[in-house]
Amino acid sequence: MRRKTVKITLSRGGVLMIMLAAILLLAGCERRSGFETGFGYNSHMGYMLPMGVRSDTDTFSKDDLTLELYFGTYDSDYVEKNGSDPRTFYDREGDEFAFFGLYICDWEHRLDLVGFSEIPDHTAVEDHLLIREIPAEDAFSEEYGFTMGRLRGIEYNHHETVTVPPEFLQGDRGSFVIKLVAFVDHGEEGPDYISARHYIEIDYQMIDQNTIKIS
Repeated sequence: MRRKTVKITLSRGGVLMIMLAAILLLAGCERRSGFETGFGYNSHMGYMLPMGVRSDTDTFSKDDLTLELYFGTYDSDYVEKNGSDPRTFYDREGDEFAFFGLYICDWEHRLDLVGFSEIPDHTAVEDHLLIREIPAEDAFSEEYGFTMGRLRGIEYNHHETVTVPPEFLQGDRGSFVIKLVAFVDHGEEGPDYISARHYIEIDYQMIDQNTIKIS
C-alpha cells in the first residue's frame, strides 16, 4: 500500500508567527534562569525599608555570588503628597536619625539588631558584615526614594552590586540575609540605637563543590 504524502504549505505570515512564538519561548526560558525577589507591591506593605534583589542568573560560583541589590529609605509619592520630612520617620524619643548600615548575616541572625537595641559599635556587630554606611546627608536624597503601586509593584531609584562572602555560604543548603538598619545618635559619648530595620532573605543550595544556586 502506498503511503499518502501530505504537503503542508505555510504562508509567509504563518512562518513569521512560528518564528515569533519560538523567540518568545526562548526568551521565557532565559527569564526563568534569572532571579528576582522584593519587587511585588504586597511584599512590602507596612515596611519603611523595602529591598529587592535581581540577577541575570540563579547559578553562581561559590566564590563570586554577586547580586544587584535594590532598596529605598522613603516613599517619594507619600513624602511629596504630605509634605513630610522622611528623616523624622526614623527619629526616636528625642534622638535624631544618624545613618543607615547595610549588613550581610546568616539566616539565624536575621532578627538580631532589633528596634531600640543599644549598639556599642555598629562597625563590629557580632555575626554581621558591614557592607557600608549611608550617612544622613545622603540617605534621603532622590537617589534613595522609591514608589509603589498595586499593578507596577515597587520601583526603586537606587541599586548597587553586592558580593556575598563565601563564609556566609556554609553547608549544602541554607539562607543568608541582607539587612538595612537605621541608627539614631544618642549623643557624642553614648552608643548608637536602632530605630528601624528590614531584611531580605535568600535561600541557596550547593550544586557541586564550587557551584551554588539561589532561590
